[in-house]
Amino acid sequence: MKINLLPFDVVEDTIDIEVYEERESAAHTAHITFHDCPKIWSDYGLTDEGKWLFYPLDEKAKCFGSTYKTRLSLKSAPDFAAHYIKQMLINHFRNITGVAVECDFVGNVVVWVPATPVTDGRLKQMQRFAIKPCFKTYSNGFELRISYAGTSSVIATPISIKTPATQQYRILSEGRIHSIKTLSQQEKQHIEHIYPVLNRELEREYNIKRPYIQRPKNRYQTNIDLIKGFIGDYIFTPEMDQILHFNSTDFLDVPEEHILRASENCSRILYGNNKSFSDISQMDNYYSGLKTFGPYMPSPKNDVRFLYILQQGHEETAKRLINIFKDGLNNSFQSLSNFIRQQFSPNANGAIDTIYFRSCATAIDDIKAKLNRKQLDTSNITYIAIYLSPIPKENPEYHELYYKIKEVLLEKNITSQVIYYSNVNKPSFNYHLPNIACAILAKIGGTPWALQPTGNSGDLIIGVGAFKHHDIGERYIGSAFCFDENGVFESLDCYKSDNISKLVAGIKKAIGHFVVEHEDKNLNRLIIHYYKEMSDKDAWPITDMLYKLGFKIPVYVVTINKTESSDYIAFNPESTDLMPLSGTFVQIKPFQYLVYNSAKYSEVYSKSRGLKDYLFPIRIRIARIDKNLDGIRNEIKPEDAQSILEQVYQFSRMYWKSVKQQNLPITVAYPEMVAQMVPYFNDRELPAFGKTNMWFL
Repeated sequence: MKINLLPFDVVEDTIDIEVYEERESAAHTAHITFHDCPKIWSDYGLTDEGKWLFYPLDEKAKCFGSTYKTRLSLKSAPDFAAHYIKQMLINHFRNITGVAVECDFVGNVVVWVPATPVTDGRLKQMQRFAIKPCFKTYSNGFELRISYAGTSSVIATPISIKTPATQQYRILSEGRIHSIKTLSQQEKQHIEHIYPVLNRELEREYNIKRPYIQRPKNRYQTNIDLIKGFIGDYIFTPEMDQILHFNSTDFLDVPEEHILRASENCSRILYGNNKSFSDISQMDNYYSGLKTFGPYMPSPKNDVRFLYILQQGHEETAKRLINIFKDGLNNSFQSLSNFIRQQFSPNANGAIDTIYFRSCATAIDDIKAKLNRKQLDTSNITYIAIYLSPIPKENPEYHELYYKIKEVLLEKNITSQVIYYSNVNKPSFNYHLPNIACAILAKIGGTPWALQPTGNSGDLIIGVGAFKHHDIGERYIGSAFCFDENGVFESLDCYKSDNISKLVAGIKKAIGHFVVEHEDKNLNRLIIHYYKEMSDKDAWPITDMLYKLGFKIPVYVVTINKTESSDYIAFNPESTDLMPLSGTFVQIKPFQYLVYNSAKYSEVYSKSRGLKDYLFPIRIRIARIDKNLDGIRNEIKPEDAQSILEQVYQFSRMYWKSVKQQNLPITVAYPEMVAQMVPYFNDRELPAFGKTNMWFL
């Protein structure tokens, strides 16, 4: 297996530097520590080994105070060298005609190069490549990580001719990409060569549509081909060879000891009567599994009834949907009862319970009033509301209506399934039905499919996800408690991200639930799947609570990035599609891994696979927290890391909103979905019924 790292040496590895004691807070500098260069401390008699000294990277860096000179080997100071090499790359690419460069928020040098011209002559199309110097990932020296970062468009009209009304845009100026807000006086001397970078606001203002770029089916092949093309055009050049010397023209091999594999049982999905496919290549075929074996566990509820909510005038569409649920659709989907193994009770008079609303503007008031009049017996009857929505939830005019209706129903102890009105009459509706059926089964307490138990029955797994609401201006976190080894959870909650005390209280309650429900098992580990790296400040209350309860168990925090990892691309050059098999774990740093959760269980991978099947890996970090050891410690046994990786991998298979393979584990995906919705509720709190029901699917 190979990875997108090129080994190199800096042509001038040993350099003369002059560093300063002080700098302005926003100065563009690299810092030197005692660990980087103890010679400065000894030569000048410095006693404070915790002190930072500052090296100006460009002419804009403002440093002052005492100065110290020394000769430094870059390999002896890799952290400093990373900043130094990045500045060399920035200077190099800024001197290439037609190329621009920027630094992103994670420290990559992003190079913008001309792409194939677009049909709209008002734009210049640019491809972006992210470059980052690394040190001793898989080699004994420096490595350059190169990844494809997508495409952008630059408006061909300079701001001297048309100045955008908004101040929320970036510009291309003198080979640099940066915010218009940081435009310098010197740059304005050439205002006729400053161009805006297209964004959504400028699309509207200039009446320009973002060019449509067809996404390739196999992003692996396309990304790697684009990276290789960029390397040939801009990296392996005589000019680059003056500053960086590449030891090989090929990507580095990933050492075998850095490649782990999930056991075959981790990929196995259980359906009705504990049955599963014997063919490993069928493991992602959830729809076929449900059709063939039935759900793992039907709903425990025997009196389940539908409540239809629709706008006046949509009666015929509702009748069509009711008939589809009852009789199926052509030969592509059997009846809902047969598919999820559930009988649906009729009302006493045989009529269908229906609530009509006059318009989107009156929907909430209409639904509330009619629910109050119906006085449904939700204590003894399980109702699932089918909301036939006249608008997509993305519609800006009634953006919050989707969430408000969910809230009204939850307050009445009613779960719901939203189906978009326009989809029911489309020929493609048969493709929606398996997803709808799967979600309905989960919402009435059934289990569509389950995981093959792996023996880690002493684990309590907590999932925490987050969502930042731009229109509200706050981040909310959702938490899912008590996942067992079959991937079934017990409860949910949601609150503002700064309320760590509620998370601790939820974990405490989950521990009590675990002890009561699993009297024959000991709680061996607490594993928290977290949406970001957990700070010491957040970790301490958790370990303190465990200590006070008398639990001396290890706590593992698994940081799960919700976005696919495309910065590191490990690929199999011997495979036709280059993608590693599902269940492959690639260690890229100590206790940091790429987890491949795709639908590729064998090399027999159908050519009919679509874009959504070629999933990039997720990137995770495992840390262990120990009481009174000052926070997070990376003291993890290899067998513990392996079992935690397998859990993350397994939980990516338990997504019941779709029968399509996902790559994000539900421990983070489900809470994030809840955190996205709850802030639109009136009290911005989750009603009690919503804490034990999968209404959000």
